Amino acid sequence: MIKRNKKTWIVKEADLDDFDAIRRLFRVVWGYQRPLEYDKWKYLKFVEGVSQISVAKVNDEIVSAFMLAPMTLSIGAEIVPGGVAMDVMSHPEYVGTTSFIEVGKHCVIKAQERGLRVLYGFPNTHSFPSFVKRLNWDHSGNINHWVRPIKPSIYSKVPLILGPAADLAFYLLPTGKIGDLTIKVSNYSEKEILQLLKGQKKFAKKCGIYHNENWYFSRYVGESRSSYEWVYAYQGGKVVACGVWGMRDKSWGGGFTARAQITELFGNEVLALSGILSTIIKRARKKDAMLLETVTNDPRLEKVLKRCSFYKHNQIPLIVKNIGKEELSANIHHHPNWTIFGGDVDTF
Repeated sequence: MIKRNKKTWIVKEADLDDFDAIRRLFRVVWGYQRPLEYDKWKYLKFVEGVSQISVAKVNDEIVSAFMLAPMTLSIGAEIVPGGVAMDVMSHPEYVGTTSFIEVGKHCVIKAQERGLRVLYGFPNTHSFPSFVKRLNWDHSGNINHWVRPIKPSIYSKVPLILGPAADLAFYLLPTGKIGDLTIKVSNYSEKEILQLLKGQKKFAKKCGIYHNENWYFSRYVGESRSSYEWVYAYQGGKVVACGVWGMRDKSWGGGFTARAQITELFGNEVLALSGILSTIIKRARKKDAMLLETVTNDPRLEKVLKRCSFYKHNQIPLIVKNIGKEELSANIHHHPNWTIFGGDVDTF
């Protein structure tokens, strides 16, 4: 058990010997333990390699941690080395001390030394004030969290007697139209992704995560402990849209396995995107998902979500920080410049 004392912590760059202590801190802070293989993937591999992690340590225990996972970004006309803040946390006994601020500053300095230029993140309500007021990150704006109930009867707070009626009500909601599309559920296909990426150029984002075939492959490997499905829409034999969705596997336990998340949705044709969502909704229902969720601030995709009976549940803040020396070719502080969707958020 950790008891808060005077400033006794040491701030350092984490190494492999700190891995178990970081996981213990996570369990204390969040009240559950993620699968071991997931944490190995997230901290040591994620999308682009080992995360930059700084910790405040008291004896053999970690009381604060700050992590930046390397992530290539598309900023204006440039491809820029960046990083996403994730799993930032402090032991309850050390909330209110300067340990979190110290590890945050230490981690940013190490990220600069590593060559990262732009940082971004999606903090919760507890860490948001420290990011903005103490660590000088900029709150560029908010990203909408979209939800579509599938089987609300699974939710423990829905009275048993009302469950079937609630399920029927949401079953009758519009799910989107497939039309003359051919829909296929498959695995990752580099050929199809490359074909779609060529057609996405007219929707190029000014600021966002740089998506190429390698990013898609690395982001959705099995070690993420989600069962991802790739859904492709074809018209005239040509792939015109793609969606990716998944659910946590049983090793997560609790309510995590009942939540399904849409992590990717892209293509040129609105009808095809609607057809993708329609298929995902039906497949999520067969797998007993309580709900489908995603996040985005892309107006084009938000229209498609509305057509398929998704609604805005809440918002999450997007924060950014320029730590590079060179001038960027787009303004990262101007929120409309950013395009974010599901899998761009580390918790999806």
